[in-house]
Amino acid sequence: MLRSLVGSEMCIRDRCTGDAFRVTHPSGMEAAATSICATIRLGCSITRANLKDFVKDIPPYLGLYINGAVYNPRRCPAVQLSTSHPETSVNLYSCEDGPAKLVCLGARTKSQARQALRRIARCVKVLLKVEAEFLQFTVANYIMSGDIKFEVNLDKLLKTLNSDEHNMGDRNTASYEPELSPKLAYHMEVPVSVKIDIFHTGKMNILRCLSRSDLQAAFAFLYPLLCKHKFVQHIEPAQPAAPQLALPSTDAGHQAQDAKDQAVQEAQQAVVSPHGEQLIDGFSDMLDFL
Repeated sequence: MLRSLVGSEMCIRDRCTGDAFRVTHPSGMEAAATSICATIRLGCSITRANLKDFVKDIPPYLGLYINGAVYNPRRCPAVQLSTSHPETSVNLYSCEDGPAKLVCLGARTKSQARQALRRIARCVKVLLKVEAEFLQFTVANYIMSGDIKFEVNLDKLLKTLNSDEHNMGDRNTASYEPELSPKLAYHMEVPVSVKIDIFHTGKMNILRCLSRSDLQAAFAFLYPLLCKHKFVQHIEPAQPAAPQLALPSTDAGHQAQDAKDQAVQEAQQAVVSPHGEQLIDGFSDMLDFL
């Protein structure tokens, strides 16, 4: 029965389609989702004993979509499933008094998260023989990365964000400890609840974002403050080269030195000449010349 449920998907080998969650501000700031946290309710109760049976009963032919299943209650109270097509991580939590829950991590779009959760819900329904349903699909969190398009002076930005004018009655807080981390952590509660990590290069990570309108409101509030502390690198103008001083000509000195060297060579040759008279006369003349 399980083979019939997923057989068509295994033959088609379809991949999830859809554009990633992306927000662009008129100022040029942009952010895109890198991971989506989505949850559903199965509409049935599952015990811890059912989780152990679920890990043991996974058939080999599901290896196309389920890469592995781990259940270690000492480390995590859920069954950790790694899926492919799309590549996500799904956790199955037990609940004896109410409906069990599935949590999907790592999806880039809503369609990817929905497809991964639906496949795991089908496996739970067939393997555990329970009336599992696909209920209450919600996106709990968007994990996003963005770019401000310019470098920021974090030291001055920290003072501005924590000032009485911009901290909204101590509801918005910022912290920056460069000895521990290169990021400025900004917890915003007004106008929206979101957490933003800002780096001096202009990159940022965004957490606790739930909608496009929330992120647009956060960008509109934060962008004027970022522009005030835009880091501008001042390039000093090149200094003109110092004028070179003209050195006095040394041609006359070289000529006198050459003449002196030539006279010394001729005197040495006259000393070793076999003609005695010429030797004495030439040697005396040379000495007079020197």
